[in-house]
Amino acid sequence: MNIEPIHSLEDVTALLHTCRLSTDDIPSESPPFFFGIRAGGRLIAAVGLELYGDVGLLRSLAVDDGWRGQRLGSALVAFAETHAFNHGANTLYLFSSTAVPFFRGHGYVVTRRDEAPEAIRKTPQYAGRCSSEAFMCKTLTLLA
Repeated sequence: MNIEPIHSLEDVTALLHTCRLSTDDIPSESPPFFFGIRAGGRLIAAVGLELYGDVGLLRSLAVDDGWRGQRLGSALVAFAETHAFNHGANTLYLFSSTAVPFFRGHGYVVTRRDEAPEAIRKTPQYAGRCSSEAFMCKTLTLLA
């Protein structure tokens, strides 16, 4: 299955709703860049990425229930990390309430919120709904 840019915010929000994830912090004027995987023309997995110079925010990782266990989430995270690195980011941050073990398995570590760079502190996720979730980061390196 191919990973591709997703330009339809409607497709992304429909998937996020199906996966019981919030969409209220996705700005419609300047939405994050989303990557996704489709099957039969339907979006079955997606991840969002917001880049702020040398840091980025990984967000809204979602895999349709019927497609879980096939490493689609892992493939999307790896793709987003490579994209971020290739566009100048050296560290990715994320918030999670339910997927901390998944992200730990991908090299993310729980970090103190007060260590967040200014660009991440300015995001709606930092101050808003995600304020009680685990805050994690990963230093990106060139993958061979």
